[in-house]
Amino acid sequence: MTASLTRNIPPRVLRAIGQTSSAVPDAEADRRPDHAARWESRLGSIAAAVALMMLLSHALLIVGGAWHGDEYANFAAWRRGGISEFIRRLVEWSPRPASELPLYLYYLAVERFKAPLIAPFLATLWTIVIATAGVAAWQGGGSGLLQRFTLLLATLAMGLMGPLIGSLFFWPMGAAPYLLSLLGIMVVTLQILGGRTSSTGGQILSGCGLALAITSSEVGYFFAVSFIGTMLVLDAPRLLSSGRPRLWGAAWYLIPALLCAAVGAWILHIVFTNPMRGLGKDSPTFHDFWRSLEATIHGITAELTLGHGPPAGMDGPASRLAAGLLFAGFLWACRRGFVGTMAWRTALALLTGLVGCFLITIFASYYQYGSQAHETHGSFRHVLLVLILLVAARAMAPLWPVRGLPARIVGPAALAAAIVIAMTARAPALLADYRLIPEIRAARRAVWDSGLDRSQDRMRFEAAPSGALLIHMFPQPSGRYISDTPGTEWWMEGILRFFDKRVLEMAPRTQSSAS
Repeated sequence: MTASLTRNIPPRVLRAIGQTSSAVPDAEADRRPDHAARWESRLGSIAAAVALMMLLSHALLIVGGAWHGDEYANFAAWRRGGISEFIRRLVEWSPRPASELPLYLYYLAVERFKAPLIAPFLATLWTIVIATAGVAAWQGGGSGLLQRFTLLLATLAMGLMGPLIGSLFFWPMGAAPYLLSLLGIMVVTLQILGGRTSSTGGQILSGCGLALAITSSEVGYFFAVSFIGTMLVLDAPRLLSSGRPRLWGAAWYLIPALLCAAVGAWILHIVFTNPMRGLGKDSPTFHDFWRSLEATIHGITAELTLGHGPPAGMDGPASRLAAGLLFAGFLWACRRGFVGTMAWRTALALLTGLVGCFLITIFASYYQYGSQAHETHGSFRHVLLVLILLVAARAMAPLWPVRGLPARIVGPAALAAAIVIAMTARAPALLADYRLIPEIRAARRAVWDSGLDRSQDRMRFEAAPSGALLIHMFPQPSGRYISDTPGTEWWMEGILRFFDKRVLEMAPRTQSSAS
């Protein structure tokens, strides 16, 4: 009886008077395309699962991660000088406290357990990056949560397709500064894409992300300088005319701006008092501003390819197809995942920050090294390229002409397809490196057993085999090297000091059985 009386009453009226129930038919709900939502949810979950699989397939390789000469040399110095040597390095050489502190804690753990602990340290960094970025993508839950998490996983997964990623993801001394810088950039990106920089929570997260990027590495600093500089230019008229209230609303990037200035002055002090001369002194671009700038302009096009360079494995057509599918998937995820309005000022500043960081790292490599010799910067630029695609998709999402069922199905399917193409191309390199892991771990164990043997003052060093992703950089000729004698490289000295040995016997490099 009640149902018959209320059948013709609009549902919004019934809701207003508190008489809606499961027995009352909702005409609007009846017209809602539930099948489209179900398909979108299924395909979005598939895309998220494929991206997670891509991440896990690479995360398993951390057990084959490597120390290079930096760990041996720096940890030996910290053992001899203690906290004062850590502060000296921070002040005179590496002004990045947010990443140097975890490395020092890592050194203390290595000293305590007398083991390299590479996998635990890398696993901790990976977990921090993924979990914290996930918190930034949460944005209060609610509508679009599946799309935001799928977008986050896809961004991280496709970021792994860069060249020579071993120095960024599988080397402790490189992972600490650059993964933490990436985390800071991603936190800022997710807050801006979600239109949350007008809220207190979004501003706090964005400010913390900028501070983390600035104090973790030079790459994060390049991003922050480009981003904050653009914000200051765009907001200058409003800040000057509105006074204190407007300054308070801009504190989330003004305070990091002061931090940027302090770190910049710190870097200049180091350059003038302890110049880092770099490598490649014979190159025409070495410490030559204009030639480095010219080389940067000519070298940009080679970097603008998704999955460029070995060991990504994608050729030109596959790379372009994957980029197109990824962009279409990002359009879907941005349109469905972000309900807030993105402010054009912060969006433009974000894009400028990403592009500026991309270009400055190319210029810096030519200027400081004479070539594109910084593998970690190259890998980082690939992640920046994925983020630039994401920001462009967020800007174009409101203009996307595809609506309704096609948009809900095509978007997540395209995202999943892009990752599948990347996984297929990367699979041979992954499988080859999986087969190398036993040999890598055996070589590492042999080095530590020899180094920890206190019965003699000499040790034998066996270089672990390098794979496509797992790179072990010890370009030594075999032979015997004695501490503090000509011909003993700095990293050899680091190994000897770390293990407190006088003689280092470099074993001849053998061909990997996995190859």
